[in-house]
Amino acid sequence: MRALHGTFAITLLLTCGLRGEQLPQSLFGDVVTFRLPSHWQLQRHFTKTNSTEVLQLLIPDPDTDKTPDSSNVVITAEQSSPGATLDSYKERAVGSPARGFLTTTEILGGKNWLSRLSHGMQGKTHYIVVDRLGLDRGCFVYFRAACPLIDRKDREWMGNFVASCNSVIKSLKIGGKNVITSELKLDAVEQATVVWLRDLNDPAKHFDYRTRD
Repeated sequence: MRALHGTFAITLLLTCGLRGEQLPQSLFGDVVTFRLPSHWQLQRHFTKTNSTEVLQLLIPDPDTDKTPDSSNVVITAEQSSPGATLDSYKERAVGSPARGFLTTTEILGGKNWLSRLSHGMQGKTHYIVVDRLGLDRGCFVYFRAACPLIDRKDREWMGNFVASCNSVIKSLKIGGKNVITSELKLDAVEQATVVWLRDLNDPAKHFDYRTRD
């Protein structure tokens, strides 16, 4: 199980989690708060500059053992630039088709929040990438989780990944506030497993490729 690098901008400098270390629950002096699953492993927590704080984590994923792939999370909080908007941060943070990303769904949460589901390649492996961005109170926060789409012996792993991401996204707040307008879903479609981002205003509660673009 190795750290991701390059395409997903999750440059993890350690190759194993720091077991037993208590996971942080905030960044920027409690301006940004969240709750992390206890089984996630802290890899690195650092300040890049006086205005940027970064948290990097490993999601235990036995099916990637002895492979170049791994499942990872990064949470970044930084002081926003004057006049900055969510759009001005989006491409820099989450990537573009030119950098190997294919966005499947993007859903705004009011003016200050955005959830996005995309796919990308790490080497020869196809990855699913979950992004959550927020901009409020002079602070920009960015959550990213990425995991490989591989054949898995543990049939429950992907469901746990989706549930964990939903839980963290719901808990991720700036100044005690967020806006939730979407959720990750996991459905079985014609003997395949599909991860999709559902708009909570959409009456459809299960994935149907026949009704989607």
